[in-house]
Amino acid sequence: MWTAWCEKHHVNRFTFPSFVGNRFNILFVIASRVFFHRHHLLEFIKECDCSKTDLRATRDLLENDIIVEHLHVLGLLDQLVTGPLWRIAQCCDHVLDTCQYALQLKKWFEDCSVFPVSFFDGSSPTPSLQVNSPTSSALLLQALLNRDPTDMSSEVVLLVSANSLEYFSRAFAPFLTGGKYCDDTDEIKRTTGYAPATNRDIESVFGLMSHFFDSKPNMRIDVRVALTLLKKNHTLQWLQQLPILDQEQILNESRSALPQLREAANSRQIDIKTVILRLMRDKNLQAAKKQAKDEQDRCKYTKDILSLGFWQTSREIQKGLSNLSEKEKYSALASQLKFRKFVIKQAAPSSSFTVSADQKALSVAELVVKLESLISGHQYSKQLLLMDHEYIGKKFIDSATKKKGFIADIRLISGKKAVTLQYDDGSNPRQVEFSSFQSSVAAGKITLN
Repeated sequence: MWTAWCEKHHVNRFTFPSFVGNRFNILFVIASRVFFHRHHLLEFIKECDCSKTDLRATRDLLENDIIVEHLHVLGLLDQLVTGPLWRIAQCCDHVLDTCQYALQLKKWFEDCSVFPVSFFDGSSPTPSLQVNSPTSSALLLQALLNRDPTDMSSEVVLLVSANSLEYFSRAFAPFLTGGKYCDDTDEIKRTTGYAPATNRDIESVFGLMSHFFDSKPNMRIDVRVALTLLKKNHTLQWLQQLPILDQEQILNESRSALPQLREAANSRQIDIKTVILRLMRDKNLQAAKKQAKDEQDRCKYTKDILSLGFWQTSREIQKGLSNLSEKEKYSALASQLKFRKFVIKQAAPSSSFTVSADQKALSVAELVVKLESLISGHQYSKQLLLMDHEYIGKKFIDSATKKKGFIADIRLISGKKAVTLQYDDGSNPRQVEFSSFQSSVAAGKITLN
């Protein structure tokens, strides 16, 4: 739909690169494109169905000034820093040829960290590169330069420049004066002449392997590897350039070696399956041990609570602690916290349940504060999740409102069951009394599937 809309409105450069791999410029390229097309995207969303949750979220983000400021800064980084560096790596004869740009970039970030306005004037930190290999995104760069910097974007640039200066100073140190790769560069170039300047070829190989896994999941590993080597090494093109007799000789040798290769591949496949089964058994054994230990711990914490009582108010805490020794108080409070964490599974930061800090036990007063915070902050102690109920996760249709959705959870609230209904249209979830919900299902007002 987006492509058709852009063609209809004569919008150029409307694609958003979906790079896969470890290329450091992915984030910056996409940010610059989103900044350039933000008004087009808003118009597109306006003309489309705005009731869709994803489109509404995208619209809200594009209308957020903070998001736009960050896109502005990231886009300029793409045009002035990361994009040029990527082009340098692609075009240079050797990775050490990039050293001449390192000092220029370092100096530019030093200036921007003091005078952030210089970041927005479009002057390249690598001017010689702009002459030899200029950016092909003139319209995009102009759109970024047309937006005036704000106080917020200037603050962002100060932070980005300071951190980038620290990073590049550390990353470039071995290649600058005094670095270990600075002296005898001719010898280093000779011994590393075939090192790839970028990881593009490596990404391409992994991309092809991934494609084979997705499109031909039953293909044997040895066949998958062979096809990858054939394609990436251009083996067939090389073979076709040989004399006919040489081609026939190579093909005959390959055919004669096929049974041996197949036998070796089958042997490797058996070894792989054996290892996989062993790892699965080990994993299942560890999971069973953990499950048994968790169950044992839950039984212990529940037994402690049965003797102490489940404290749900500050008054109950004080009453429960009144006749206990200091050691017993600590143990009782620890049991209350562990019961909430492992049995009730109360939703709270993990630090809310800890009974020690820096390898030192917390005081009774500190544990009381934690328990009171859990009680007052979230009343999940009164909302026990019934995770194993058959209704949970089922889809439903309300015949009266025609609304569709699914059952998110069932809770025990103050002794009564409540069903949480999550609607597909993105509206707020609704809690219904379990008995009322069950009656609606029985009467056919709500259909489960």
